[in-house]
Amino acid sequence: MQDNFIEVEIEIDSTLKEDACEVLSKQGLDLNSAISMFFDYCILYGKLPFEIEEER
Repeated sequence: MQDNFIEVEIEIDSTLKEDACEVLSKQGLDLNSAISMFFDYCILYGKLPFEIEEER
């Protein structure tokens, strides 16, 4: 069976990544798993897993 994965490259602040990885690790997750969960949620529910407030 062929893997159905692609590589995605993003640019974020190194401190942001380190801090996020630390939080995710406490939840038993790595960055790849968390991003996959984010995409799965978006597809399943058709929205982001959080609200975005509009600036007035």
